[in-house]
Amino acid sequence: MALSQETSRHTPTQKGGHMGRSRSGIQGNTPSIRKEPQIRRNNGKTKGLLQTPQRKARAQIISTIVWLIPCFLAVTVFSVDTEQLAKEARPHFLLTPHYGILSSDELKKEAQKNGNSFWQCFPTKSASVDYDKWKDADPMGSSDQIVTMCLFGITAKHEGIWSEFTGRRANQIETCTNLIHNWKKLTKGENFVCINGEGLEFEKEIKKQGRHSWTWIKFKTKKGCYAYFQDDCP
Repeated sequence: MALSQETSRHTPTQKGGHMGRSRSGIQGNTPSIRKEPQIRRNNGKTKGLLQTPQRKARAQIISTIVWLIPCFLAVTVFSVDTEQLAKEARPHFLLTPHYGILSSDELKKEAQKNGNSFWQCFPTKSASVDYDKWKDADPMGSSDQIVTMCLFGITAKHEGIWSEFTGRRANQIETCTNLIHNWKKLTKGENFVCINGEGLEFEKEIKKQGRHSWTWIKFKTKKGCYAYFQDDCP
């Protein structure tokens, strides 16, 4: 009897014309359920394949980087070529880096010269210009006409060494005031200024005095050039 009662407990019964499920939920013919793809959600936001905007942004960033790499390499190669030329020519006429102020054409022209003129570039904050003035006759003018004469000087320091650039001769005051006007105009807002000058026995004087005197030819910044002789500026 116990066996028959247990058996009847699991026997399907008909109710309302439909077959019922077994109480245990294990036996009986249960229909298969189709599982839908699950999408993980976090606070109502979808993840996984639905991150289209994020993926698009990432692709755009990668594309931009890939486009910029050739541009960066081109600029780097140009800079290296110019600096390499300057480095190779430096023992001859370029005593300091030129910080991009001197063009490649200028460097080539200077390399072809056999004179004793040299380029040096200084921080503008370590360079200054001034002049002395007095009353006298201009040696290049009338001996009985007294005018205001002047002699300018540009002083600059690089790696503990002072350089002083002076004119070829004393000039009337207009020469000095014009030089200072152009100096201020070309060096304003600039980090470096390059000065070209002639000098003799450079190494001996440096070792002996820690300074050197030059005859000034021209100076230049990225804004422009100013020279004693107009034709000296390209």
